[in-house]
Amino acid sequence: MNFDLYVITENVPELARDHLDVARAAVAGGASAVQLRDKNISGRELLDLARSIMSLKIKYDFQVFINDRLDIAMAVSADGVHLGQSDISVINAKRIAPTEMIIGVSATNYDEALKAERDGADYLGVGPIFFTSSKNNAADPIGPEVLKYICSSVKIPVIAIGGIRGDNMDSIMEAGADGIAVISAVTRASNMQAAVSGLVNRIRKGR
Repeated sequence: MNFDLYVITENVPELARDHLDVARAAVAGGASAVQLRDKNISGRELLDLARSIMSLKIKYDFQVFINDRLDIAMAVSADGVHLGQSDISVINAKRIAPTEMIIGVSATNYDEALKAERDGADYLGVGPIFFTSSKNNAADPIGPEVLKYICSSVKIPVIAIGGIRGDNMDSIMEAGADGIAVISAVTRASNMQAAVSGLVNRIRKGR
């Protein structure tokens, strides 16, 4: 599993960008993983989008994750699914999903992180690290120190998320995160592909 830069898609109508635009720019820029995330569209629309993003794998080497919807992840043979705290449990997801499917779990604190690992999660999405406006009702930021504590306490990969930009990435890398997940740092950038390339280069230099 390579989680260097994990880009989460969104629709940005004011910039005339949709999920597929974001995914194309992400993989062209060198992102290692793309997560399709949209809680406001129908299952049919999400399935169509997932298929379109999966088609990019013909040309690019990256992993596709579907947020929340294990059924859609399985329907398109995605690399994995990312589950929130209120979604199907990791234990039940493991019973249903193909053995090769990667199952990630969001954790907003130390206890959630440890429980997800015990339950069989393959990786953790930990955050928000900093303040973020990309997610409604986001938990309070935990900061790099708590992230460091979690990274040193679990054996599975940790992806940091929440308010991460080029100017605050160093503290994330120093905390021991295995990857960085971003939304607005890419989707709101003037040039999405260039923003992805810049983030990828910065991560690789910091390794």
